[in-house]
Amino acid sequence: MPTLFGGVSVPSTLGSFLREFTFGHVRQLGAVARRFVVALAGATPLLGGAEAVTYVDVDSLLRRVYGKAKQGAGFGHTKVGGYPVLLRGLSPLIATLSTPIAAPVIAAARLRGGSAGSAREAASLVCEALAVAREVGATGLILLRADSAYYSGKVIAAARRAGARVSITVASNPRVRDAIATLSEKAWTSIRYPDAVWDDEGQCWISDAQVTETTYTAFAGTKYQLTARLVVRRVKRENPVGQGELLPGYRYHAFLTDTTLSTVDADLTHRAHAVIEGAFADLIEGPLAHPPHGTLGPTVPGCSARPSRTTCYAPPAL
Repeated sequence: MPTLFGGVSVPSTLGSFLREFTFGHVRQLGAVARRFVVALAGATPLLGGAEAVTYVDVDSLLRRVYGKAKQGAGFGHTKVGGYPVLLRGLSPLIATLSTPIAAPVIAAARLRGGSAGSAREAASLVCEALAVAREVGATGLILLRADSAYYSGKVIAAARRAGARVSITVASNPRVRDAIATLSEKAWTSIRYPDAVWDDEGQCWISDAQVTETTYTAFAGTKYQLTARLVVRRVKRENPVGQGELLPGYRYHAFLTDTTLSTVDADLTHRAHAVIEGAFADLIEGPLAHPPHGTLGPTVPGCSARPSRTTCYAPPAL
């Protein structure tokens, strides 16, 4: 419409508004988002059961973009149809809070360049998420769960300093494989798994999946050295149709934990880390459906070069 200046004004958009944010602005917005979660938890039963146990789940994903001019766009690893591929995109890092009776709530988020490693900035994100957990009333056990991309001394140390326990998948390496090789065949316990059958007579699960544990020292010889429980789950490999089994073959999955849960309960709790995928699905349908086009940060002369590294310029938490 006509204005006092005699011209026609073009309405501003959310995208143009976000592009004016500096790194400091985004950190302020992140603080507002965290305070909103805390206030919401105080007014509603947002995280019921947090006084007993709270789960902090951390993971990242790759949101594909197609324009080369989009700031932060880079080639990162993802899976399409179960196959690893390289795609150009942006890589949000998310931390959620949940309890056994409450769905995940985003506690902290970062939007990073597509070529960012999964664990980049994970330690500081964990600190933020754990601080939020305390503020929303998590007075009981707080458990950090993550996959092998976050198996690092820095991430685990950050969680333990904040008083949290950890349950993190261990990346396969010779030391882990040697530890698994020493496990007794009699130590394995069948667990409830897809297609498992309960045997009333034996009062046990008949399953192709089994668990056991041993003691393991992670990051030996470093300042992050930690001796904890290495819980190992093995699953039988499927044989081709018509081919008999000479010797059983297994796939092994190990995770490091310092909880006091039983072996079976520790495994069940760790596998529940997949709950974060629900939060990802909501983000993909909402804030992450169409990342802002072009430059995400201001291009004012003399502005810090930080935007080119793209830490977070359109927080997916909002």
